[in-house]
Amino acid sequence: MESGSIARPRWSWSEMLAAFCALGGAARNIAVGEDGRRLFAVDPAESVLLRVPRNLLLRIDDIEVSDGRIGIRPSADIAEPERQFFESYEDAFSESGRTRSAAFITALDALPAEIRELLGTELKLGALLHGNQAERIRNHFLENRAVPWRGGRVLAPVLELANHDPEGLTCEWGMHLQIQGYARNEILFRRGAEDAYETFRRTGVAERRPAAFSLSTTAPCGDGEIAIGRDTSAGVMRQQHRIPKASVEGGVLTLSYLMLGNRNIPRLPRGTFRSILRDAGMKDSDEVFDQILRSNALTFIKLLQALEPHEGEMISKLRTMARYQLEAMAHCVGSREPAPAPLPIGQA
Repeated sequence: MESGSIARPRWSWSEMLAAFCALGGAARNIAVGEDGRRLFAVDPAESVLLRVPRNLLLRIDDIEVSDGRIGIRPSADIAEPERQFFESYEDAFSESGRTRSAAFITALDALPAEIRELLGTELKLGALLHGNQAERIRNHFLENRAVPWRGGRVLAPVLELANHDPEGLTCEWGMHLQIQGYARNEILFRRGAEDAYETFRRTGVAERRPAAFSLSTTAPCGDGEIAIGRDTSAGVMRQQHRIPKASVEGGVLTLSYLMLGNRNIPRLPRGTFRSILRDAGMKDSDEVFDQILRSNALTFIKLLQALEPHEGEMISKLRTMARYQLEAMAHCVGSREPAPAPLPIGQA
C-alpha cells in the first residue's frame, strides 16, 4: 500500500461475509461480537460452519503494515480479488486486535529492568522485549492470529476472530481450514496444544491450561544431546495419543516439543520420553527427564522470586502464569508409554 491511498468504505459484517463466500468461503450461523472480535452462534441450537478456502489462507511473510494499515506485499503471488478482500477485511476488523497487542507490548516495556532481563534470557521472550516497538507490536499482532498450515504459518480471515480453547471445535485440515459443530454461545476452536506460558506469550493473558511443555532448551544425554523445541503442532499419533516428532542426527536427538506434565493424563509425559529415548537408542531417560523438569520448574520459581517486590497488572499476570505453569508441571506421576513406534527413530 502506498502513502496517500484512497480510503475504502469500512465493511459491515454482512458485507464482509458476502465477499468472503463469493471467494469460496462458507459461514453458517455465525455472528461477530460488538468489539469486532470473538465469534458467536446466532442460534446455539443449530450447528455452526466456518470454512476458509485455500486462496484466502495468506502466508505471514506476504503481509505488511504500511501507514498503519495491514495489506499484502506487492511482490506476493496473490490474485487481485483476494488482495482487495483481505485489505478491506483488515480495515474493518483488525483494530481491536492491534490495540490489544499495543497494550501488551507497552506493558512489558514498562516492567522493571530486572524482570525484563529475566523474561528475555530465561523465558525466551526477547522478541517481545527488544527492538523497535512498532515492529514488535506488528509481529505480535500477526503471530497471535496466525495458524499453522502446511509447514508454515498463515492468517485465516474470519476464523482468526475466534478465540482459542483446548475444549473448542476441532480445526479440520484439508484443502481448506474448517470448523464445524455446536457452540453454546461463543465459538471457540482448538489452535493446538498450549500451556499457560504459550497462552501468555501469544495473547498477554494468564489462563490455566491442562498441560505444561518444556521451554526451548538443550540437555546432555550420555554421549549425546537432546534439543527441545516448542512446536506443538509438529507431532505424530500413537494410537489415541499425540507425541512429539523426533529425529537423530550426529548424536543429537531433536524433539519438536516435550510435555512435562498433564492434569488429564499425568502418567503420559514421562512414559512418552522413555519411549522416545529407547527408540533413539539412548539411555538414562528418567534422570534426563527429571533434569529437564527441574530446570523448567526452577526458571518459573526464579520468575516468581523476582516478582515478589513488585506490584501492578502485568506483574500480577506474570505471577498467575508462572503459578499455572508450575501447577501443570506437578501433574507428572508414574509412567505410561504410548503405543510402540512402527520403526526406530531415524529409519523409514
